Amino acid sequence: MNRSSHRDVIALLCDDMGVVREVLADERNRFENVPAGLPFTAFVHPTSLTKARNFFKEIQEKGIVLDWELGVATANTVTILQFTGVRHERQTIIVGAEDSNSVMELYEEILSMHGDQITLLRSEVKRRKELADELQLMNLQGYEEVTRLNNELVTMQRDLVKKTRELEALNQQKNLFLGIAAHDLRNPIGNILNLSQLLQGDLHGKLDEDATLYFRLIDSSCGFLLQLISDLLDFSQIESGKLVLDLETVDLEALVSQQTSYARTSAEAKGVGVSFSALGEGPFTTQGDRGRLTQVVDNLISNAVKFSSSESTIEVFLNRKGKKMLFTVQDHGPGISPEDQAKLFHPFAKTSVRPTAGERSTGLGLSIVKRIVDAHGGEIELESSVGRGTRLRVCLPAQE
Repeated sequence: MNRSSHRDVIALLCDDMGVVREVLADERNRFENVPAGLPFTAFVHPTSLTKARNFFKEIQEKGIVLDWELGVATANTVTILQFTGVRHERQTIIVGAEDSNSVMELYEEILSMHGDQITLLRSEVKRRKELADELQLMNLQGYEEVTRLNNELVTMQRDLVKKTRELEALNQQKNLFLGIAAHDLRNPIGNILNLSQLLQGDLHGKLDEDATLYFRLIDSSCGFLLQLISDLLDFSQIESGKLVLDLETVDLEALVSQQTSYARTSAEAKGVGVSFSALGEGPFTTQGDRGRLTQVVDNLISNAVKFSSSESTIEVFLNRKGKKMLFTVQDHGPGISPEDQAKLFHPFAKTSVRPTAGERSTGLGLSIVKRIVDAHGGEIELESSVGRGTRLRVCLPAQE
């Protein structure tokens, strides 16, 4: 970072456990001999130790914490600095400076942000830097202009931090509402489905054609609602950062073979064939959450069945290339246009492609699949063109 040496600033990059990965700024060279891998609390004075722990805990809970005073050792004295912390993508950035303005100045150098407001903010930062580089050639009027722009920038940054906190609070409320609503709806809908099936069993052979159709509609609607509720709960959990993987050694060949067999029942009802092949030599194992990986495989195969026409075939492949496990689902359906491909993995995405037998979709399945694959350190690839089918490939780390 390029900054005048008279300012007292500290910037630390930590992981979720509070361990310092990198000292981003240390203009008084307090930590030049401090070994890496120490917790954040090791960088504050012992008198501020408890307060520092509470500060870091609040960052993890709220995502952003502003204006905490913590003591930092300087020679034989203690310097009190203003500290701010921001949690971003499983990392925590902690900034300390003499005053709030200095903290705000550090944001544009170390905080990765997105959105239209951030684009505007970065544009203003760039203009301020260009003016600052020419400061020596400017007269007092020019210097006052730079000061004015800097004050405007600080105000924008403060407003942006405030809006970010408001948006995070709204997002948490949204996820809480989704979770509560889904939990409250699951039991009554499940009860309706169970009662419908019990009635059908008791009235077996006594129902006319219309009554049988009504019961099928009840079962179909309840099944769709239960799937929607399950997807909403998963989505809420993932959005809240609470997706926890129960890792174990997973035999992907056995898992994919089993899910392919299950999918054949619904596929054969549509006249669609499903084949599975494990290519090359194994072992076909990975470290992963068996339940979540089953969810990924089931979603991709059932989607292929949903968009396949009668007398077509779906090919499912599994092979190992070096340090990667590749799971591929190829269908011969209508294909996906480039415009629809761009939004396919977004929540509640709706495309112009329609299921071949009128099946319904929640619009959440593929977005959940992508989050699960990302959490396993993998990636998902899409190849499709209109009229030529679709190929979805999941790449996962292979177990050594």
